[in-house]
Amino acid sequence: MAIFLILAFLMLLSNPEITVLGAKTGLNLWLNSVVPSLLPFLIFSNLLFEADAVSYLTALLSPLCRLLFGASKDGSFAIISGFLCGFPMGSKSCLELVKRQKIKKEEAAYLVSFCNNASPAFVVSFLCHGIFFGEKGLLFPILFSFYMAPLLTGILFRFLFFRKHENLFIPPVPTFLHKATPIFQFQSFDHAIMNSFQTIVRLGGYITFFAVLSSFIQSAKFLPIPLRLFFTAFIELTTGASLLGKMKVSLKLRVIAVCACISFGSLSGFAQSYTLLKEGEISARYYLAGKITACILCTIFLSILL
Repeated sequence: MAIFLILAFLMLLSNPEITVLGAKTGLNLWLNSVVPSLLPFLIFSNLLFEADAVSYLTALLSPLCRLLFGASKDGSFAIISGFLCGFPMGSKSCLELVKRQKIKKEEAAYLVSFCNNASPAFVVSFLCHGIFFGEKGLLFPILFSFYMAPLLTGILFRFLFFRKHENLFIPPVPTFLHKATPIFQFQSFDHAIMNSFQTIVRLGGYITFFAVLSSFIQSAKFLPIPLRLFFTAFIELTTGASLLGKMKVSLKLRVIAVCACISFGSLSGFAQSYTLLKEGEISARYYLAGKITACILCTIFLSILL
């Protein structure tokens, strides 16, 4: 490992223009896309935890989450935030719920296998209006395939791996709501902000690192173009998806390739979630298995619908 790091460092020093280009790409992506789209959700979700107001948010949807996934009332918050607020809110919510002893680690390991997805706003803006701008009839197939895949993954994993653990999941709260903290405390607000910035800065570091790595792969002229595209998409989601969307193949193949890339989440996404999960001593193997399963299901759905 030490030899690899030394060689990588020498490569950075010997190719400063590629290093700087990759770092600029990663930092621009982080500052212009990730921070404005994710930071507000991080702050408000942390405030919900600080005020113990999660039960109010999950009161309506928790029965459905219990029926489909066997999730506890508090665990349903991770499902909701993971599907609506975007990556990595699913992993972050599971970590916070475990830290606050709202859910067990077994339930968290199950939830992250399907609840850590790109937000609908990102999918619509980045895919439908960004990469495939002007192409009609793609909105429904993309949204249906992209979100039906993790939903089915969650149901499948429930019966394959976690049905025997459901007795460990904290049961839903009957008929009444927890009482939220009645007095707003600025100390809680400060803690929510600092916690959110710690997460967003960590994401920036991962994005920049893998963007530099992607830049070196794209500059490797000795590799065939399809292979460079594959490795870039595998390593870093946004850059890889953008390049796949420009391939000179049919629209159907481009849509399938881009959606499969985003559905899987890339090595960068796995590394970010892995760090969050290990912080809470939550198993990450089901996260990786869930991402692979969702990627396969998304590809099948799009192949049928397009």
